[in-house]
Amino acid sequence: WAPLPRARVAGFPSPGCHPLGSETPPPVVGPPGTPPGFRGWGWGLRATLRVAAMSMYVRIKRKNQTVFMHVEPPDTFGSIKAKCGEVFDVPAASINLYAGTTDEQPVELADLATVGDQQIENDAVIFMVFKKGGDSWENIELL
Repeated sequence: WAPLPRARVAGFPSPGCHPLGSETPPPVVGPPGTPPGFRGWGWGLRATLRVAAMSMYVRIKRKNQTVFMHVEPPDTFGSIKAKCGEVFDVPAASINLYAGTTDEQPVELADLATVGDQQIENDAVIFMVFKKGGDSWENIELL
């Protein structure tokens, strides 16, 4: 370890002298095997990792079609319906989304509810049905 040259400022130790008075360098903060002088990851990486931890994908299934969609906990199901409408070229008002497995009774996802509110996890399956005509909807069926 070699100390970096410092400008002499009144009240600070002379160049090459540790601020605490010893000649030994301060301990390395990083994990074992990090290069000398490593002082930890920058805030930019921490923020990136935090955002990456919140990002997730869900599978939106309808019959024999599956769409993988990037969502985040604050996204509403109304916005997810709008994205599905763009993909399938269908108005968002004629799409219903349901959460659950094929074994249990699916729960309809309200437009104003968020992904975080419904505790949708990464790689969860969301079922999508289209409006048939009038007030009737397709059944949830996977081929």
